[in-house]
Amino acid sequence: MPQNPNAQVDSATLDLIEHNATGSVPATPSFQDSILRLISSHQIYANADFKGGYVTARSLAGKVCFIAKNLKDVAEHKITPDLLESNNSIFDRYLISLNERQKNTAEPKRALVAGKVAHHRAKWVGDKKIVDHDPIHSLFLVPGCGKHVGLPGNYLYGMLFQVTDQQDSPWNLHLHDTDDGLATCTFATLKLALDKLDELVASAPFTLSELTALDFKNN
Repeated sequence: MPQNPNAQVDSATLDLIEHNATGSVPATPSFQDSILRLISSHQIYANADFKGGYVTARSLAGKVCFIAKNLKDVAEHKITPDLLESNNSIFDRYLISLNERQKNTAEPKRALVAGKVAHHRAKWVGDKKIVDHDPIHSLFLVPGCGKHVGLPGNYLYGMLFQVTDQQDSPWNLHLHDTDDGLATCTFATLKLALDKLDELVASAPFTLSELTALDFKNN
């Protein structure tokens, strides 16, 4: 079987990206053609930390994914939803994984990514005070890229959430880049949503457009 004539230069491009602090490559025709091939085959993504640079899928494959530590305990009714790890705590764990430069860029995005603290509503039924909890919104972060770059460290961020606060509420998974890139999927139960989230984690890194293979819709 004849060898791919581009394999050697593409391999050299991947090595160059991984050994360059900014993920940049020379602006020669051979390297630029290689970049186009590697983007098309989802072997490299735009670098979220250095404009004009790239990051390889194989280097992102070893990155940690960040999900509420006790999300499955909530799903299995071992703990109540109010004990679910907070989005700010998940975001803090993500920050710890970054270098100082990345942390300084990521921290101002906390409100966008982690959202606001849920406010609980209280009402009286006769002489008994009942506290209703807002629907669950649980943050997760996985390595990848969308139409635009991800968060510092090359992370996409998403939410697993109830559509309403009713027991039979459907569940959604939304996954974002740092602009208008968005992939969504809806499930009848939390278990189905968690199964899909496990599949996402196992598939990372990826581009949002690739998630159509996992039944997601892209905006």
